[in-house]
Amino acid sequence: MNFDVAIIGGGPAGITAAIYGARAGKSVALFEGNALGGTLNEIDFIENYPGFVGAGKDLAKLMFEQLQKFNCAIIKKFVQSVVKVRDKFFVTAGSDVYFAKTVIYCGGYKRNTFGFAKDYEGKGVSYCATCDGNFYRDKIVALVGFGYDAEEEAKFLHGLCKKIFLVSKLPLAVAGEKFERYEGGALVGIEGADRLERILVETADKKQVALEVDGLFIAMGGSANSVLPDLKQEGMLETVDGKTAVEGLFVAGDIDAGLPKQVVVACASGARTAMSAIKLLNHKNQPINNLTANK
Repeated sequence: MNFDVAIIGGGPAGITAAIYGARAGKSVALFEGNALGGTLNEIDFIENYPGFVGAGKDLAKLMFEQLQKFNCAIIKKFVQSVVKVRDKFFVTAGSDVYFAKTVIYCGGYKRNTFGFAKDYEGKGVSYCATCDGNFYRDKIVALVGFGYDAEEEAKFLHGLCKKIFLVSKLPLAVAGEKFERYEGGALVGIEGADRLERILVETADKKQVALEVDGLFIAMGGSANSVLPDLKQEGMLETVDGKTAVEGLFVAGDIDAGLPKQVVVACASGARTAMSAIKLLNHKNQPINNLTANK
């Protein structure tokens, strides 16, 4: 089948892009092998999305219901590859090949974590201080991570929490009276009944200590969920306002290295890239004599 726009990934960015594309009168296909809403379905509680407070899965449901009001083909398959030949993209999903004039890639971002932390996600373990820091106002938390992202998370938490244990292989360039540092240390375990109660840290001198905490933030980077091997990969895709070096290929949402990983930002990114794709399609469909007359 042929489409004006193929959108890969059905999270907030992909759903928003699909709504914008369909409303502009373009033929749109949205590819998603998992539940529509993406990682939004894994968020227990959201209070920083304007107009909505509640579980992420409920917001995902509302987005999907809105999308269904428009003419958009929803293809429940994983995309294996995207290849451009001349002016057309070949999108392989399952055993089928689809054709598109433009592609918006919203493949998402996979965060690095610990296997033993997964059972406590939404029960004291978080990967985003901007999203969840307010839930731990005046409480005791731990931050495990490294590099710039961990430093920014630490600064954000310092303005909210009563105390922050910093567990990092290398020193973090942050200062504050609320920090207790375990530099050269490593997180080795989590304990708690219904939710996180304490973390186990191996210190630089190989001793194990138990730290009582209300929450744990993990900032260890991650990587793009990519089916686009022709693009340069450095954890996430580098773009300029959602545009890649390949004409007609756009990137939106968490996979865009230049954007904060927030639901509201992902939606804005999806809208922006959809508008860029629509503009490109309209330009290419404009008659030659009109193009000449407007010069």
